[in-house]
Amino acid sequence: GTNDTPTNTTTKNETEVPNTTTATTNTTTTNATVVAKDRFNPLAIMQRIIANICQPHAAKNNDAPSSRFVTRMIPLQTTCFAKISDIELSAKELIDTYLTTTSDNDNQPVIETETKAVGLVEKEKVRKKRTFAIQFHKRICSSVSRTDAITAVAALMDPELYDVDLKHPEYTIIIEVCRTLVGMSIVPTGGCGDGKDGGDDNGGGGYDISPEIRKLPSFEKFNVLELRQFVENDQT
Repeated sequence: GTNDTPTNTTTKNETEVPNTTTATTNTTTTNATVVAKDRFNPLAIMQRIIANICQPHAAKNNDAPSSRFVTRMIPLQTTCFAKISDIELSAKELIDTYLTTTSDNDNQPVIETETKAVGLVEKEKVRKKRTFAIQFHKRICSSVSRTDAITAVAALMDPELYDVDLKHPEYTIIIEVCRTLVGMSIVPTGGCGDGKDGGDDNGGGGYDISPEIRKLPSFEKFNVLELRQFVENDQT
């Protein structure tokens, strides 16, 4: 049978299994890694942490938030090895899991488009496409280039359903490359949310997070330290 209980390993320089959700922690052991056997969405954890930071009673009662030792958290929904072929496979799995399908797009508003030809203008009503952007960060890795990774992942997006919007995307595909491993996630607008499996249209998954905080760059970049400082200054 499958053991659903996460296992703790303390092997030094451990090779992580691709396509599993991992979280690395600083403990008394060396390179302790927790590998989740069942897929879970780490964005839900971010929702709870940010909601805890935003609670007004915490500052008034001088209660330290539970994230007081955390500077920044980057949710990774899947990991793989630093190869373009592996990145493509993992990205396709993420897209199929967290992004909308053709039937979901039927709920999008209808817009009118114009097609201009010589002496002719044709108008057509079509479903508004959803938008996305790709964020790529790389550290200590020469085997994967930014251009190749972004091109490979963007090619997986259905052009009938999605357009690129680098300024105000509805979804951001995060690609984090470090040495021989790659972590990826798909984050809805607002920095956290459950994609098509939950949450509201602005991210936040139903937690009480004000629109003012959702608009902060530190919110979308998961900078927990800056969020705490903003909330503390705002409540004093």
